[in-house]
Amino acid sequence: MKLVSLKIKASGAPTVGAVIGEAYLDLHAASGGELPATMIGFLEQGEAAMERARALSADVAQGHENLYQEHEVELLAPVPKAGQRSCTPPVISPPTSPSWRPGVRRNGSPTTGATSTLSIPPVSWRRLPRWCRAAPE
Repeated sequence: MKLVSLKIKASGAPTVGAVIGEAYLDLHAASGGELPATMIGFLEQGEAAMERARALSADVAQGHENLYQEHEVELLAPVPKAGQRSCTPPVISPPTSPSWRPGVRRNGSPTTGATSTLSIPPVSWRRLPRWCRAAPE
């Protein structure tokens, strides 16, 4: 049995469904509200919810009032709003040691003629990685 999160176009209500052939069964409505309408709530109920969903899926026949065709529903993310990862970047400040300040000579002296200088990287290198940004609502 395959589970999906879907929105019924006629009512606009998001719900949990089961794939039955080419159609989708609204498990929340078919159970009379016994099963939750959100995938997170469904998963939290565990094996008891899965057993009830299997029983409902086995008993359904074509033409059932809670059975919708593909054009009547909109598929949603498998687990909508599953929680967001907190990716707060650390506050990075350059070291205060004189050898790390821009324009300060390193590994050299005026007498040897070494002119190697260190520079602080631009702020752009500290941006959040793409995978760490929150998804738009």
